[in-house]
Amino acid sequence: MSKFTITGLWARLTRSWFHKRYFTKLPGTAAQAYVRFFDKAVKLPQERSAMRLDLPTYDGLSQAVHPDLLLHKGKVIMVATPYPFGCDWYENPCIFVSSNSKSFAPPAGVSQPLALPTEGFKNHLSDAEIHFWQGEYHIIYRESLFKNSIGSDRLYLINSPDLIKWSKPTLLAEAEEGLLTCPSVVEHNGKRTMFHVAYPKNGEILLQRRDLLSASLGSAQQVELKGMPEGRVLWHIDIVPEGEKLLGLFTLSTGGGGQNTKLYYAQSTDGGASFEILHPIRLCSNEDKYFLSVYRASMYKGARGSWQAYVSARTAKHTWHIYYLPDFRVDWTF
Repeated sequence: MSKFTITGLWARLTRSWFHKRYFTKLPGTAAQAYVRFFDKAVKLPQERSAMRLDLPTYDGLSQAVHPDLLLHKGKVIMVATPYPFGCDWYENPCIFVSSNSKSFAPPAGVSQPLALPTEGFKNHLSDAEIHFWQGEYHIIYRESLFKNSIGSDRLYLINSPDLIKWSKPTLLAEAEEGLLTCPSVVEHNGKRTMFHVAYPKNGEILLQRRDLLSASLGSAQQVELKGMPEGRVLWHIDIVPEGEKLLGLFTLSTGGGGQNTKLYYAQSTDGGASFEILHPIRLCSNEDKYFLSVYRASMYKGARGSWQAYVSARTAKHTWHIYYLPDFRVDWTF
């Protein structure tokens, strides 16, 4: 084989579109072997004991993003979406449970994925979120629809009493494309509030909140963002209550669609009317060597009172994985 041909082949192998088109056709064992031998982020520096999760995803490729966590009845419950090599047609919500925060598996008897797009080849799901409310588990997820070059977003709700049998999807809201991104539900002061990111066509990126007790989700209110780093905008969020405060893990990018993303810590002291973005959070000191971008992070407070965090990221080899950060501290910086 000529040098030119070898160079051309290697160039293709390192491109994300090549992975998306061809690597997802590999059997699960072959794809996992690729990750094991070529992906540097498999073995991160142990500065923070970050651990890559080997999730048994329904596609067999063990890559996933957008974790959302819930600690309930002694179980750690995660909803996430498979995203092998960036293929959004696998990005359907799935449920996993764990007794040790490290090893996750689907509940016995559940059918994965929990939902599929309603119609159309290009349409896809994303941004799943889980919470427990009035005796049932609730998952909200987003559907992106494309019809006649006009895009729109829908948010759906499914619920279950046992994590195994899930209801048919109920439509919560529908809006123009980009206006219903990354829902995060917070139970605070007796209310169930949903925060989400909006990308209006005028280019301004907003954080909004809606009252979930309203059948129509109520009127969206803009949330003031303070301390936004210059050149960055909001992309994905997770918000959790801590006493009278609301704590946020915000993914900030340098453009729409998640360009050059980094993870930041934010907090609100006024019930969510505003958030102050305080500082970046790094998985390790030389994060850029291992990761091309951070997708979304989520955390919950464990039984011993310490925070446990999970971060999804794209590695330098264009794989997407979720990493567990035990005993996470919001003041972590390098």
